[in-house]
Amino acid sequence: MDNASFYVAWTVATLAFVLPGALATVLYAVGAREPALLAQRLRMTFWSSIFISVIAGLVTPVVARPVLMVFGAQYAQAAFSPLVILVLSGVPVAVRNHYIAVRRIRGQVKRALPVVWIGTGIELALALIGAEFGGLHGLCLGWLLAVVAEAIVMLPVVVAALHSTQRPAAAR
Repeated sequence: MDNASFYVAWTVATLAFVLPGALATVLYAVGAREPALLAQRLRMTFWSSIFISVIAGLVTPVVARPVLMVFGAQYAQAAFSPLVILVLSGVPVAVRNHYIAVRRIRGQVKRALPVVWIGTGIELALALIGAEFGGLHGLCLGWLLAVVAEAIVMLPVVVAALHSTQRPAAAR
């Protein structure tokens, strides 16, 4: 039942990640073409992603049971807490997505890869440790802890890009 409950919770939680993830993708597409406008574009996509993620985190506990009932009463019971925990990861995942977009726009993929690889390893390790000690809830909490740690490491790059004073070439 845990596998099926996780799958349902992850599938529903993914809905909360789609729009913030798309915004980071759009940032890369636009930013790669006009890197001088990175800070301006980043402010829009980053804060929109954070806003959407916070709203999703606030709304999920209210709507989770009715949504999960579509899959059955057992899922509404077993997947509720995992879904709420997973949706709480929206803000740190938005930070990670924007970190990757900023590094790509700046041509710094080689600098981003070790951070992302180590972060992925930590996600797997903490999810496994959490699952071992706390089952499905532990897995979700372990993963949440890992993405929060990643966001803490990645946030300075995003904040620096948000506050960049670089101006478009035409405005200099």
